[in-house]
Amino acid sequence: MTIEQVLKSDELTEVQKCEKLNEIKTQLENTNNLQLSPQETLASPLYFEIAKWAAGTGCSVELPIPMGRP
Repeated sequence: MTIEQVLKSDELTEVQKCEKLNEIKTQLENTNNLQLSPQETLASPLYFEIAKWAAGTGCSVELPIPMGRP
């Protein structure tokens, strides 16, 4: 299931969506050794969509916080 599918799913509860998003995020972290620059991380449409959805729910999705100078 992709992140877009999770966000648009009518079959999953908000809690299930939250769990799925965290699972996907963990899988991406484990399989992707590519490090994004702070600009890329902040500009990522994927993170924006997750954050926008999570803001409307009680879901807690930990997104990477860029470290270093802006």
